[in-house]
Amino acid sequence: EWKIREIREGEMGRKEVPLHSSRRGRGRSMYRLLAGINLAGMVAVLFYRVTNIPHDTLSLKLLWAAMTLSELWFVLYWIINQAVR
Repeated sequence: EWKIREIREGEMGRKEVPLHSSRRGRGRSMYRLLAGINLAGMVAVLFYRVTNIPHDTLSLKLLWAAMTLSELWFVLYWIINQAVR
């Protein structure tokens, strides 16, 4: 909803205009679409990581676990940042 600036008559007959007005941002639906596509990509990467666990050596498994946890942390951080916007 667009708020129209209104000019009021203040003290001693002076005209007063509000210092700021609030408007809803344009292109919000496009941003949500982009955020949804990004989220789908991140979930796909996590799905790939969970379904393709290496079974070779312990060091490879530890490296896989570290990468998976760091990607999971990034996804959670990204979701929290999107909730604020």
